[in-house]
This record gives sequence, C-alpha cells and structure tokens, in this order.
Amino acid sequence: MSPLLASVNNDTARLTAQQLKVLVDQHKITAEQCKILEVDLARLSADQNKLAADQQKIGALQEKLTAAQLKLPANQEKLAAARRQLEADQNKLAADQGKLAADQEKFHVTAP
Repeated sequence: MSPLLASVNNDTARLTAQQLKVLVDQHKITAEQCKILEVDLARLSADQNKLAADQQKIGALQEKLTAAQLKLPANQEKLAAARRQLEADQNKLAADQGKLAADQEKFHVTAP
C-alpha cells in the first residue's frame, strides 16, 4: 500500500475524483503514481467490501453455532435414551431367543 493510502482512515468514504486531484496537487504526484494510488484505492475498497461480507457470514455462522449448542444437551439426552432402549431391546431379544430355543427342545419330535 502506498504511504498516502496508509494515512487514509479506513472509516472514511471512498475518495472522490476531486479529493484525489487535491491529493495529487498537494503531494506533486505524477500520473503514474496517481494510477498506482487509484489501483490501491480500488483494492482497498474491494478488500473492505469482502471484509464486510465475511463479517456477515461469520455472524450468521455464529448464530447457527449458538443454536446448535443450545440443541446439543437435548439431542445428547435423546441419544442416551435411544441407546438405553436399544440395550433393553437387545436384552429382550436375547431372552426371547433363549425361550424359543427352550420351547423347541420341549416340542422336539424325532422321526420314527
């Protein structure tokens, strides 16, 4: 960034053509230096626009994160309940399979 741009406050509005002309006249800037300054100003403006867009994206992502963090304890409890239910169902299945095997032994008929 040129030294002139370094002194420009980031909070100020874009330089107008008239303001640029005043800077050129005050600092005896050549046409080539003026073009460099214009390019630097355009880049600075583009960077500021991108920064603003990125800050909005960050804000939106932070809101999503906060919402997800609020849902996390409830979702963890649902997961724990589902695991407990799965374990109970597996235990019942094992018991039913044992009962079925015992019943099959009782009613086992051998061929004559």
